[in-house]
Amino acid sequence: MADNPRQDLYLEISRNLVDQELTDLRNYVSGAKILPARFVQHADAHQICNQLEKEQKLKPGDLSLMADLLRKIGRNDYAEKAEKVAENERKGSPQPCTSQLKRKGEDGEEFPGKKKPAACGEEGSPVGDVFQKSVKKYYELQLSHLKPLIWNDNFTLILSDIFTQLELIPKCEKQLKTSEKYNRSESRREEQRKELKSLDNLFNPDVTGLSTAPRCILIEGEAGGGKTTFLSKEALDAVSQKTELGKRHSTVLFIRLREVKEGETIAEIVWDQCVPERKGVTIEFIETMLEQNESRVLFLLDGYDELQPEARAAGQAIPKLLSGKLYPNSTIVITSRPSAGVQQHTRPDCHVHIMGFSKEHVEKYMQQYFTVVKKQELTKNLVVHVKDNELLNTLIYTPIFLMFVCVLWEEDQEMVSTGTMTGLYDNLLTCLVRRYCKREGVDMPTEGLPTEVAESLLQFGKLALEALLRNETLLDLTEAERENVNWELLLKLGVVSLEVSSSKLHPRKQLNFFHKTMQEFLAGRYVAHAQLNQQDIVELLQLTSIIKALELSNLLQFTCSCDSRAAQAVMEELSKISRREFTHLRPDQFESSHVPMDQDIKKSCQTYKRFAALCLSILSERQEPEVLQGISQALPIVMLDSSINSREATGLQYYIQNLHSANLPDRVILKVPKGTGSRDTVQYLQQCFRTPLPGLRLDLELSGQFDSPDETARLVSVLNNVPGLRALDLSLTRLTPSSLQPLVQGFSHMSLLEELDLTGNDLGDAGMEVLQVGLSSVPHLAVLRLGGDELLPIGVGMTAVGMSSLAPYIRHLVGLRVLDISSNYKIGDTGLESLTTILPIFTAMQVLVLSWIGISPTGMRILFGKLALEALLRNETLLDLTEAERENVNWELLLKLGVVSLEVSSSKLHPRKQLNFFHKTMQEFLAGRYVAHAQLNQQDIVELLQLTSIIKALELSNLLQFTCSCDSRAAQAVMEELSKISRREFTHLRPDQFESSHVPMDQDIKKSCQTYERFAALCLSILSERQEPEVLQGISQALPIVILDSSINSREATGLKYYIQNLHSANLPDRLILKVPYGTDSRDTVQYLQQCFTTPLPGLTLDLRLSGRFGSPDETARLVSVLNNVPGLRALNLSLTRLTPSSLQPLMQGFSHMSLLEELVLSLNDNLGDAGMEVLQVGLSGVPHLAVLRLGGLMRGVGMTAVGMSSLAPYMRHLVGLRVLDISSNQIGDTGLESLATILPIFTAMQVLVLCSIGISPTGMHTLVPALCQLTRLIKLDISHNDIGDPGLECLAAILHHLTAMKVLALRETGISDRGISSLIKALPHLVQLQGLDVSGNNIGDSGIVSLVQTLCQPSSLDMEQNPPGDKSLTTAPHCNTTLQKLHIGLNKGVTGAGLGRVAQLISALPALTWLGMSGYWDTPAHLSDTAAMALAEALPRLPALKWLDLWNISMDHAGFQAVVQTAEEHPTLGRLHVYIQFQLYNNTGVITGVFVTGVAVPTGALQSGPLCKYASRCKVWGSQVWLSRQVPSGLDPCVWLSRQVPSSLDPCVWLSRQVPSGLDPCVWLSRQVPSSLDPCVSTPACAWRVYPHS
Repeated sequence: MADNPRQDLYLEISRNLVDQELTDLRNYVSGAKILPARFVQHADAHQICNQLEKEQKLKPGDLSLMADLLRKIGRNDYAEKAEKVAENERKGSPQPCTSQLKRKGEDGEEFPGKKKPAACGEEGSPVGDVFQKSVKKYYELQLSHLKPLIWNDNFTLILSDIFTQLELIPKCEKQLKTSEKYNRSESRREEQRKELKSLDNLFNPDVTGLSTAPRCILIEGEAGGGKTTFLSKEALDAVSQKTELGKRHSTVLFIRLREVKEGETIAEIVWDQCVPERKGVTIEFIETMLEQNESRVLFLLDGYDELQPEARAAGQAIPKLLSGKLYPNSTIVITSRPSAGVQQHTRPDCHVHIMGFSKEHVEKYMQQYFTVVKKQELTKNLVVHVKDNELLNTLIYTPIFLMFVCVLWEEDQEMVSTGTMTGLYDNLLTCLVRRYCKREGVDMPTEGLPTEVAESLLQFGKLALEALLRNETLLDLTEAERENVNWELLLKLGVVSLEVSSSKLHPRKQLNFFHKTMQEFLAGRYVAHAQLNQQDIVELLQLTSIIKALELSNLLQFTCSCDSRAAQAVMEELSKISRREFTHLRPDQFESSHVPMDQDIKKSCQTYKRFAALCLSILSERQEPEVLQGISQALPIVMLDSSINSREATGLQYYIQNLHSANLPDRVILKVPKGTGSRDTVQYLQQCFRTPLPGLRLDLELSGQFDSPDETARLVSVLNNVPGLRALDLSLTRLTPSSLQPLVQGFSHMSLLEELDLTGNDLGDAGMEVLQVGLSSVPHLAVLRLGGDELLPIGVGMTAVGMSSLAPYIRHLVGLRVLDISSNYKIGDTGLESLTTILPIFTAMQVLVLSWIGISPTGMRILFGKLALEALLRNETLLDLTEAERENVNWELLLKLGVVSLEVSSSKLHPRKQLNFFHKTMQEFLAGRYVAHAQLNQQDIVELLQLTSIIKALELSNLLQFTCSCDSRAAQAVMEELSKISRREFTHLRPDQFESSHVPMDQDIKKSCQTYERFAALCLSILSERQEPEVLQGISQALPIVILDSSINSREATGLKYYIQNLHSANLPDRLILKVPYGTDSRDTVQYLQQCFTTPLPGLTLDLRLSGRFGSPDETARLVSVLNNVPGLRALNLSLTRLTPSSLQPLMQGFSHMSLLEELVLSLNDNLGDAGMEVLQVGLSGVPHLAVLRLGGLMRGVGMTAVGMSSLAPYMRHLVGLRVLDISSNQIGDTGLESLATILPIFTAMQVLVLCSIGISPTGMHTLVPALCQLTRLIKLDISHNDIGDPGLECLAAILHHLTAMKVLALRETGISDRGISSLIKALPHLVQLQGLDVSGNNIGDSGIVSLVQTLCQPSSLDMEQNPPGDKSLTTAPHCNTTLQKLHIGLNKGVTGAGLGRVAQLISALPALTWLGMSGYWDTPAHLSDTAAMALAEALPRLPALKWLDLWNISMDHAGFQAVVQTAEEHPTLGRLHVYIQFQLYNNTGVITGVFVTGVAVPTGALQSGPLCKYASRCKVWGSQVWLSRQVPSGLDPCVWLSRQVPSSLDPCVWLSRQVPSGLDPCVWLSRQVPSSLDPCVSTPACAWRVYPHS
């Protein structure tokens, strides 16, 4: 076929127009009414050009309209190309456009990789910036819109409208953040999977359990599940830095693996696919850029299953990238169908599965589709039809299938009745052919397809099959022409599209299926047809293994569905392969295991599960006896572990309904996923087990709420048809004693039951009484689970009473192998004693789980006296004597030494002697000595200690210290390994990240800093144990930043002292940070510093925070003499050290030796006063580099007044690099502020300005604002606790458009109202980087607060750029602000419960929030109705990062309060919920409070507050006082009684405080009223008055 330069030009224009140019083009075309606006607003440039051509507005040889439009949008280059193409058309000599140029060797053009790069590839370089921008624009053009229907040009989807559910799949035990204690957690993992909204969650260690960010993320999904669409959206979001991936990576490379060819390098692939042709962006440039920015590069690899086999081979670029041989520090996200083999090259850190559409989005998609085709009325009928069609309901959650359902519903509603995947495609094909026949005037036969169409489809099916077997999804046009396939007919049908490949290295015209499933369908039709013609189906499909069958899963299903004989042939072959590969598997290997499973067996079991799913899917497609027979031969164990609405479940239903005694499987394993309703579960079972099936062995794991006796009775009636039921798992199904009753009665029909799991059902002792009756009917019970584990710490609510009543009824279960009663916290020693009396009966016992049942040391002795150690989790301080004797250990000598004690178990059945360490540290010490000795004997210390990560090192902290202390070479080996791990895990940390931050800190960085500080403490402890130069060298390599934040008497401080004393210029750290804890005496502090810095250390950068009383000039003079040895002192913090003007004097004189000082903190020294400022101003000239000056503090600053500010200001003028200034809590007033305002414009680098509580009035704000206007780099401004009022805020708001860098704005208690807040609201759109806002404690009303929150919830300006005003995506994409992290709007006088309720409805649009304060006002608490409280409860899960929520001074009704508390308990990150629910009554009044503090919920009815006595730390619930409650007359509410003691005119807190003798602490006084015999802190609901407000 001849080249088409016109189409090539259209494609090139479409790829290279930037957003604004495309918007302008749309506006010109629609504004001039050249094309309908409805079409234009979603069309790309290519679609617009084609439509202009279709409407004869662009004619052969005449592109003048196009050239005119291109010039109007400023693209004269393309206008000239259009005129050139038109001229060539008129001459009849087509010319290739620039997109057709190829590599040298193909057409002689020079290969771009040979050109020298124009500039370095580093970020920030001119070409580097061009590259990043090119990639961003290229993706926005290529990926932001998609046309899923080839045959419908008008149907365009905006990528942001596509929704898929993501579900995290644990990769391995390590990723579960628990030990391998129970591999039965395999079944629990299904419950632990977390639905993800984006990949951001995978960078949260609380989700993944990983200590570092993942390098490789594998996304798997079935055909049509939306993998490419999802990854495209991630690419767009990443280049716009909307996601964590985007923020972590500056270079985002989206690569379609189907375009990758054998032999290509990564740089060639990137140049080929990721950027338009630009001058300077060459292969060599890309190679340089990738090497230099490796850790900031993100590879998004789409479709591993479509990567050609040649390109998958070892040594090829993609396998090398995955394995880490290339760019090991980069990040990779790769998509694939399951079974494609990604894991042979890499072990993904995270494994994600795309689940397709959620239930909510199915209907939304339907509405969207029928809106586009202008048939909205069809939506409602289709929704009803889908709900009523059980088979169809299994398909619609897959995006591609749902789209087909919509297409068919639009065409002919009768065609949607099918419930099979093949039926859907058959009808779709018929639909496409009908449209073609109608369009082309061809007769459509009543049955089948027109002959020419049918033949062409079969021919094309052959090509589709061959391409599939080559793992290709694109067909070269020349191949179709060579095979004489009428591809033009297929093009008209809409089965394929013709496109020019996006590859610049391999440009070609190719036929593209609109989805891979269409290719598989056509190939399947061909295979079924060929089989009818006696062709060997095995040879056709190349079925050689189970893995190959899984790779061809869809093809096999389509083949089987198309013809009965083909299905039989396929199943016959699959049966042969199954018998060959799975003969070693047994049913018990699919049961929960309590020991690590052999990895080969585990892998085989996982493969078998997927094979079983494939077979059941085939059966759902072809429900025939012959196929059923093949399934029976292929699957000795039949299992379902997916939704009961899935196609596999449909297949299993048919399988069970047609089972006969002659073809029973070895076992049927049916697991209903958690979240399925109990009614749906039972209904599905009823449909499956309609008739008795004696002899069938069934393992059943159910889901739903079985809290009703009627529901369990329905279940039992079904199970009566399965007398061979082997295992029943009803964990977490809300069973109650009453609903358990029918089940226990049904045990009489389940006499072969071997496993029963009731975990996580709060049955209580009453439930145990019900259970014990039925145990006699299940004599073969071998596994009984009534507990929980680390993954599921919920028992059955059993206490010692329940254990005592149950124990006698377990005696007859002599075959019991597994007993789990964990997490029943109240069993205690008493209940354990009942159990130990029967334990010797269970000689077959293999697993006994007794964790978290309240055993005391006495109870442990009872336990270990009765049980064999092998049947227990090994206690780390007990050693079996036989083990010691087997190893020829002279244990008698150790006994004489007193290292261990010998204990003889009291068991008569299993007498055992054991050695007990008196403390775990003794065990660690002896282990450390052994490791050191083993290292001397050349044993690998890394292997011995299993040091794999910093976290592991911290867990083994004591062991490492003992090891290092025992031997020098061992210490060197340990430090060498710790250095390697440190370099691997902490390369991203910088010294400035350990400085105090004024904006919300990235949580991953914060966590890394905390871990690093603990690691530094470990290293210093090791150094204190082994003070040797070699260990010191190891410390220097392991710690680029040395930190001490503990007592100067600690071992870490001893290690630091040795470290500093032996420092040399060659091994100086990047920074030394020394923080002396508050409370340390100043003399001790200075003495320690003198011992450390004995000689000068030029070049050492030191951050120093001191403690003590430096009120004496002699003390500060001693300090200065020490600091003279550290001329590189960078930061000095002397806050809260009682400095005076006289003691400050020596320090200021010493500044001449501290010329590099950058930070000075004198906060909270209010004795300095104005005289101190006069002393300070003299010294400031000696520190010209000072960038941080803090003279403020909470409640009190440095005692400065307007006089002091006026005298200090002139001496600050030379500090031109000042970034942080804090003068808070000083009575400066407007006068002093005026002095400051005159110099503020000098500080152009200013980022943080803290002016809270300095007495600013509205007049002062007028003085301040002009100066602020010039501080354009300001990121934090705090003017809280200043009575600026509305005029002051209006003045500030007027200049906020100059302060666009602002991230934190604090306006707490500034006297503002709705009027002022409205001015702020108008200015907020300018603060696009705002992360924190505090307007609490003001006079704002409902209207102002709601308007403020509404404004904050709007998308950022970046979002607006991505979705311009003419773009309808804004009407469908959720509006949200992903920047704001902290919001304080509480304690506002005019805010009522109604206003807060409205806020609760809005806040879900602030998904980045970590801190939210929305308390009511002190004197007039707000009341949240149940509706408002429910809205708040619904919003909390949509705030995934929330850590702190303040709801003080709010009342709620019971239902609303319970909803909020329950949601908070379930929230993954919420650590603090302050609910202070207060009802203020008058006269005979009380205060009723409910408190939820870090996981403890207290019902409204008992007042709780801060600690009231010295025993409070022992209380589970703060402030519960038994003594106070006993003063209350019986029959009277405690709160009412206590309030009656208070005179009506007096505040209860004031009254109570007056009872306290002067000079005595109220808490101490209150505790002294308690009789010594009475524990004041038993946690029972009682009353106590709030003496101090809880903070």
